[in-house]
Amino acid sequence: MKMNGNVFIGWNENFPLAEKVKILLKEKGYNGILKGRTENLFTHGIGATVISQMKSCCAAILLFQTQVHAKCECGGEAESNLLSANMLFELGFLVGSLKIKRVFTVYIDGAETLAPSDLKGMWDVGVYSAGKTTDELAEEIVNLFIHEQCDELNENKIELVTDISKLRGLIESHRFAPVYFESEIAELILLYCQSTYMFGVMGKGKQLLTDVLRNEEVQDYRVILAINSSLCYYEICEKLQPDKDGAEGTLFLPGNAYKKIRDKLLDQIEDAEKLEDGEFKRMFLMLDYDYLTFANMMYYLGSGLDADREFRDFCVGKCIETCEKFRSFDPDKNDQLAALYESYGYRNAALYYASTLRREKAADAFEKSRAARYKLLKYFRNKDMDKNIFEQIKMEYYLSLTDDLEFAVGVDRKRRLRELEDYLEEVSALSLDKNYLVEKIEKILDSVNKDNKKTETGGGVMAPLGFTMACGDEVVKKAFSDNEDEDGEEDKK
Repeated sequence: MKMNGNVFIGWNENFPLAEKVKILLKEKGYNGILKGRTENLFTHGIGATVISQMKSCCAAILLFQTQVHAKCECGGEAESNLLSANMLFELGFLVGSLKIKRVFTVYIDGAETLAPSDLKGMWDVGVYSAGKTTDELAEEIVNLFIHEQCDELNENKIELVTDISKLRGLIESHRFAPVYFESEIAELILLYCQSTYMFGVMGKGKQLLTDVLRNEEVQDYRVILAINSSLCYYEICEKLQPDKDGAEGTLFLPGNAYKKIRDKLLDQIEDAEKLEDGEFKRMFLMLDYDYLTFANMMYYLGSGLDADREFRDFCVGKCIETCEKFRSFDPDKNDQLAALYESYGYRNAALYYASTLRREKAADAFEKSRAARYKLLKYFRNKDMDKNIFEQIKMEYYLSLTDDLEFAVGVDRKRRLRELEDYLEEVSALSLDKNYLVEKIEKILDSVNKDNKKTETGGGVMAPLGFTMACGDEVVKKAFSDNEDEDGEEDKK
């Protein structure tokens, strides 16, 4: 059974209730960790044991119940009720180490009246034991936890993609200090794969995910799916070969490599379809269909074989369909990442339609790809982000203006040429590095200025952009080199 993650269970004066909560959590797919209860209680002090337990969890349920103050020396009645000081310490520790919505404070039988004012407004609930068995009370608590607990990433996905150091740190530390559920880590792995492409460190990304996969403690199937999906993408990029007879920068995927990767991806998609609907499933399908389409396109464009036309049409359609499904799960968090993959999917579709002489469909797909890229460009213009990533996003947008330039006419053609010329002037004025994409734009404009010579778009289909690789063979090799700087410093030189 897949486990969603470790949940720390804090308790005082109510151990039977805590035990029952642990049992019910297991039934829901969570691994409950009872405070202070281990197989080797005397290996460390209780304090060290509890801290270690809290560090191993990605969520917590704290069962606060009032405890009687020590009786007066004269033997009189108890002076007052108090909240456990140990429990308050645990609450403070957990709030400092976990996301705020991961610390579920349960006040039993009015214990909230004794809580410090600074704790008001946190993720808490009051429950009452009167007229309920321990089993009934535990079930109420667990149901409230599950109802309020979200195991999807609460961050904007595209902003995570542009913070590769954070992604890598979270993945590396998850084994020892998890702050995310397994389903969230699976999502972070998928995003990390995208990030390694954008920062040009796919070799390091492949090594990290391979190491994680080899870890015997990795059991959640979503995490395994995410790693294997990412490794498939890395394999595609590694297997790409330059087409000696095609246009400069044109790559293709050999047939034997394509068929192995295709079968892996189809098996992964079949497994993912069996998962309950959720953000991870939708993200996974969006990415895997993009990889599948990319691999198919790279094989088709290199071989010229059109035997899989029906399958190719299916993949192109699924790319766009899964993007919209992913966006609709939470538009505020997912819109930009969905737009990124729409730009890939529509460009793949456009290249395919152009190669099969479906000109109107190709023109429509090119335009939609450009629109998606422009949406991303507008989003990032006022964001504090890595300079090189922003420049890459800009370059890919401006390169998209050249995709079907030879067919553009009138005002549209003039507008595009003016935008491209202004962009090249900007690059020159700022002394920005002219990477492969900028050089490609220069060559295309030069071709246009030489009057009616075929552009690269018309003289051989280029490899698709982004995950769909607008880079040449040397860029692919660089991304898998041993001299990569994961913070993108390599690209700043």
